[in-house]
Amino acid sequence: MSLYSNILQSSAVLIRGRASKVFDRHGIVLGGVLIFGYYLWSTLDWFKTSHLQRSFEEYFFQFDSVIMLWLLLFVGSKLHAHRKAERERGRRAILENERQTMRLELLDEVTTLLTDSVNNPLAIISLSASTIRERFGSDTEIIQTLDRIEGALKNLRDLLADFHRYQTKKILKTSTIVSSVST
Repeated sequence: MSLYSNILQSSAVLIRGRASKVFDRHGIVLGGVLIFGYYLWSTLDWFKTSHLQRSFEEYFFQFDSVIMLWLLLFVGSKLHAHRKAERERGRRAILENERQTMRLELLDEVTTLLTDSVNNPLAIISLSASTIRERFGSDTEIIQTLDRIEGALKNLRDLLADFHRYQTKKILKTSTIVSSVST
């Protein structure tokens, strides 16, 4: 029983998909065929009494349903096109959201990797400078060189911290924009 219901469901989905494609491509033509079929069916009794004189109102009231059907077909096709465009916009927004999320995750990983890769050698240089300062604390020329090294290390640490803060701010700003687009 479950296999039979699965087959029915998959067949229904397949039929709906094909019907939607046919309606997308040939909806107006199919509607026109139906309307003209109705028009011919509704005029059969007029052919029997073709010798009678009719006024404009009689013609109009005889065929007003045809006019309404054309109007409904036009409105239906516009509504269908609008819904299709809305679905496409929603699909594009979801894809853009996923793309932005992947970019943000990659950017965060690269920033973290860069910060870690540069901070480790900086820590070794800083530790080595401290060890040299303890051993040769009395030599002023070495102390001046170590002060320049430690100043450059501080500048690099500040630069990395600024870079990380900038990337974090950028990630937060972009994620706010992405979440507002997807809602």
